[in-house]
Amino acid sequence: MEILDGARTFAPGELAVFLYETYYPLTSEMAVYASADEAEQAYSYYFGDAAEGSLE
Repeated sequence: MEILDGARTFAPGELAVFLYETYYPLTSEMAVYASADEAEQAYSYYFGDAAEGSLE
């Protein structure tokens, strides 16, 4: 059985994330982290400190 999501077809056994009624395939373009802290460190590395752009 295949699952259809818009123009994308998912085959059985293919890994995907289901979020807000939509399937997103797990590809090399999607980052998955073991913890929130690890994700926040990666965000800071690539985009800088979140406080830099805040209005105070």
